[in-house]
Amino acid sequence: MVWHPEDALDAFTTWVHRVAANYLLTAKRSRLQARTLSSDAFAADLKDGLDLAAPRRDAPESIAILADIKVGCTLAMRSCLDRPHRLA
Repeated sequence: MVWHPEDALDAFTTWVHRVAANYLLTAKRSRLQARTLSSDAFAADLKDGLDLAAPRRDAPESIAILADIKVGCTLAMRSCLDRPHRLA
């Protein structure tokens, strides 16, 4: 098709790299979607991580930590949903 062996080798090498990259991206996406977190497992994990001797809520360092925790909890709760509900 390309008449020159060097061009054919270059085209084939590029094609092989693209096929391999697409396969890896698909496998990663499939494995990530297969990994689901149930709401019960999330609740148990959250309960295990609670610290009853937490610092005051109005302390500056606590405000930043609480903001990070809120974002983390939101992402974790979203991951408990199936794909159609996450897309919504």
